Amino acid sequence: MALADNSKKNATNSNYGGPLQVVACTLSGVHTNHTDSDSDFSKVLSAIGQWTTVLAWQTPASNAVIVICEGGIALTACPTATPGTIIPAEGGWSSGNCVITNHIVLA
Repeated sequence: MALADNSKKNATNSNYGGPLQVVACTLSGVHTNHTDSDSDFSKVLSAIGQWTTVLAWQTPASNAVIVICEGGIALTACPTATPGTIIPAEGGWSSGNCVITNHIVLA
């Protein structure tokens, strides 16, 4: 839901964008060449974007990245073969599982 849409009505839990989620995504090598358009980092953001809106992220480092998302499902329960884990076949990278853990959820 766009901010312009929200400004036209009273915000309630049923029609506002929340919840906000701050999650950690760990994936071996996610920080390597993260500025490339086809990097594992961009593929992680794309995979997460299937279920929520990615608002911001921290520059990936040491095999992990912090991502801030709005709306959608709880990413720790994403509808993958193993909830909270995106495997290479689901995310499009070559190897290693991306494990998602919550840091903060604001409903």
